[in-house]
Amino acid sequence: MYEFLDRLVAVALPRVRDFRGVNDKGFDGRGNYTVALPNRSSFLRSTSIKSPGLTVWISLLSLQHGTDREALALLKEFEYHFKTR
Repeated sequence: MYEFLDRLVAVALPRVRDFRGVNDKGFDGRGNYTVALPNRSSFLRSTSIKSPGLTVWISLLSLQHGTDREALALLKEFEYHFKTR
């Protein structure tokens, strides 16, 4: 899981065209976060392959005790880049 999250933050998200950070509205109120990528090509070795979008759901905290504020802080520690308002 950590390898996937690291690859998402360090490789896939920066490859998204006009990437300025992800939206912080993807939290569900229980500490889980969902982000959608326009295509999967950032995870593939060859960029010539056309691929459909990809939705990533990240379950960060316990469903009973997790809060969005704690999950946001955890993602920021992983250097997850959120849009500045």
